[in-house]
Amino acid sequence: VKVKKQRGTFGSFWHGLKKTFGYGKFKDDKELEHRDGFTILVRDLKTQLRPRMKALTVTVLPHVNSSVYYDARLLTPNIDAVHLFTFDQKTPERNPQEADYPAPIYESYGRIPQDNVDATTRYWLENGTPGSKIVVGIPTYARTWKLTSDSQISGVPPIVTDGPGAEGPHTNVPGLLSYAEVCSRLTESAVGRLRRVGDPSKKYGGYAYQPYNENTGEDGIWVGYEDPDTAGNKAAYAKAKGLGGVVIYDLSLDDFRGVCTGDKFPIIRGAKIGRAHV
Repeated sequence: VKVKKQRGTFGSFWHGLKKTFGYGKFKDDKELEHRDGFTILVRDLKTQLRPRMKALTVTVLPHVNSSVYYDARLLTPNIDAVHLFTFDQKTPERNPQEADYPAPIYESYGRIPQDNVDATTRYWLENGTPGSKIVVGIPTYARTWKLTSDSQISGVPPIVTDGPGAEGPHTNVPGLLSYAEVCSRLTESAVGRLRRVGDPSKKYGGYAYQPYNENTGEDGIWVGYEDPDTAGNKAAYAKAKGLGGVVIYDLSLDDFRGVCTGDKFPIIRGAKIGRAHV
């Protein structure tokens, strides 16, 4: 008998999306048919919504190739905004043996060219979408992987791993930590303290890690996460490109109580500050 897996609210929602869209394992043999069908659906929806003065937006999920599934030139006149969920480019579910930046702004050497904020944004811009209609997604959570004796001790990605990292005390989802759960492990006195590595290039995002313990055999963890600074970098990117703004996903995984530094919603604050400083 297979025991039913217990999931939190976020885990249940994300599992539903993955099941619906075949996230991570789906091969679509009718890409063109589905792209054209979606274009017709959006056009018909807009025809119905326009007299009612209702807005229509499109959300592009992670790992959905915009150039394959969306005809931007035909969609743009019929949508009010496109929300680009340009995160989860690497996850412990899709990439269990290799941890890497989950939500980079720009392409880095050796990676898939499309798996970053800039490449996805440029597709929509170059295919006729006004910047004011493009909204960039910023996650409030981390993706984590387990480090073993086979993992590099430096923590520099891409790094050899063995599936998802241990679940957090509040999210209870292997491979995922809220920002508050990450932040609480970055202080000098934290139990299970993480070594933080920032992102001075403002291109790829920060990460933190606790290496495998050779003395005890205890697994380590590698954490790719968004913090107030990297959120600010993405908001600054959106403003510099003349985009419509950013969308935060999701509020419940930000430090909404301010338990880490005393500031409530630090990811949202970081995005606001980054946008203001351009």
